[in-house]
Amino acid sequence: TTRSAGLQQVDYQYNIRGWLKGINDVDNIGNDVFAFGISYNDPNISGIGVTPLYNGNISETQWKTAKDNKKRGYGYLYDDLNRLKISRYTDNMSTYTGQYNTTYSYDKVGNMLTLFRNTTNGSGSYVQIDSLTYGYANTSNKLLSVTDNNSSTEGFNDRNKTGNDYAYDANGNMILDQNKGISGITYNHLNLPETVSISNNEGTGTISYIYDATGAKLKKIVTEGGSLTTEYAGNYVYKNGNLEFFNHSEGIVEKEADGYKYVYQFKDHLDNIRLSYKDADKDGSITQDEIIQEKNYYPFGLEHRGYNDTYRGRNHQYGFNGIEQEKSLGIDWYEMDLRKYDPAIARWNGIDPITHHSMSTYTAFDNNPVFWADPSGADGEHYNWDTGRYEDDQGNEVSFETALASVGESTGGSGESNPSDDITVNSEGIVTNVVENDDPNRFFDEDGNELSFHDSEGVDKPYITGTYRRGDRLFYSVSTEQMNEEIVSSGLIMQRWISKSSGADSFGYYIWSLFSAYNKGHGNFDFAEQYLADLIENPSLNTGRNRSSTTYNDGAGFFRLGNTNNIYNLYDAGNYMWGRAMGMSGFSYGEIRFGSQANEFGFDTEADQRAIRKGFSGN
Repeated sequence: TTRSAGLQQVDYQYNIRGWLKGINDVDNIGNDVFAFGISYNDPNISGIGVTPLYNGNISETQWKTAKDNKKRGYGYLYDDLNRLKISRYTDNMSTYTGQYNTTYSYDKVGNMLTLFRNTTNGSGSYVQIDSLTYGYANTSNKLLSVTDNNSSTEGFNDRNKTGNDYAYDANGNMILDQNKGISGITYNHLNLPETVSISNNEGTGTISYIYDATGAKLKKIVTEGGSLTTEYAGNYVYKNGNLEFFNHSEGIVEKEADGYKYVYQFKDHLDNIRLSYKDADKDGSITQDEIIQEKNYYPFGLEHRGYNDTYRGRNHQYGFNGIEQEKSLGIDWYEMDLRKYDPAIARWNGIDPITHHSMSTYTAFDNNPVFWADPSGADGEHYNWDTGRYEDDQGNEVSFETALASVGESTGGSGESNPSDDITVNSEGIVTNVVENDDPNRFFDEDGNELSFHDSEGVDKPYITGTYRRGDRLFYSVSTEQMNEEIVSSGLIMQRWISKSSGADSFGYYIWSLFSAYNKGHGNFDFAEQYLADLIENPSLNTGRNRSSTTYNDGAGFFRLGNTNNIYNLYDAGNYMWGRAMGMSGFSYGEIRFGSQANEFGFDTEADQRAIRKGFSGN
């Protein structure tokens, strides 16, 4: 047998850090049908106005295809949070022409506030198609409206001019989109859409989805006059019962009238499908006429229109991040595994199943879509773009379900760990990893120190045996310096010094001692309610406790204090700080033990006293 020379040779270039620099040579495409280049600290398009970047952000991308042999490029500008701020397009490699430019602004948690988008006017210049302003519910990440101050229907089509555009269910899933004519969406227990009802200028009908028990999509039925059923059987995709295509490592195999035809795909660094081709005449080489489809994208996934956007043969509806785009009835969203994505507004239709405390749960690609991809709709951390598969830390291929489980998620719907895990938290008390150990829960910091709950057989016990997932908060961290500053600012040390200046046996010292003991649970020196409770994001009140002031559940928040490896509930943490304050004030442990018991009328628990003792001794 004679081995074929191949239809295309694909060459990859990397910089000294191992970062991808190029796919083929964008300056010398030769017989290649696609070339793509990436710049970091070495932008080379003159006049585009970008600066060298040394933090891994991409400053430029360039590409060229054999369809017209014209080199094109984008230059990128970012804000101080590495969020994409401006993309500048050029097709002359000397200045940015304004075609396909975009501009973005965000609020503090990454919700998009404005989006401006251009396209070509067909004569080397640009026209604006989108001038979007986003409106949100008060103190919420839920998008209520998008207003387009441009009359163009290309890009985002602002069909609704009055009232809110969007509504949501109790889980934060979008159930109404007035601009697309979506009148209702029902979801299953995995927050995956089951039925979408639509009525707009493009038609009236429904899109229904059927999943297996893990949430993998098995079937999609589009009803619009007639009915189109798409079935997904692993790598095989059927339309109305007929095999349409199946995947191979470099593209797809299409079922055509005269047999099966191999289609090969070039993808960029984000796994976006950029160009598809096949050897239609079987002569062993590829000509321009054998390029089936070319796709180019705005940064957040909307496709460019106006050049190289015609196709030969079947229109393959897979593109951005390698994901299927559903276009029936004008819905135009990408069908990621766990939620749907709308590239026109750069936003998900449901909350992120992976909690990111630094940004909105609807934010797409950390607002840096030039660097990040998210083919699952959850988290791209365990997806290897070089191999195109989910992998563990050792590079072994794992299932999608295993990848989710490694970040504390589950396709079974609970999203929780088992109460028999090793749970790792960072210095801020946020869970960063959950690993099953077949033993009762254990807790560790990122230095490997095992952490223990202070009242493990009492109030804290339900929290030890509870379930945790990545992103949950286990405790709030309070440093020794922060504790000391709060103790001093409470005035306790100064009052103690003034009273003691008259002598330890003086009347003033005696009165102050009673005063400080009283304030342990009811006043300025109640560090639980006067200081620590203010650090809790959503403290839960406890109306059953018989105290004279507003109180909280013991488990409303937990704290790691100073350099200790103990985790204290709210009131035990307050006791710890009170013990520390008394020690700083010069009391002996015997005196503060007697005072605290007298203050609580003998009802201080053993855990209370241990917390006071540990605070007093600083361990």
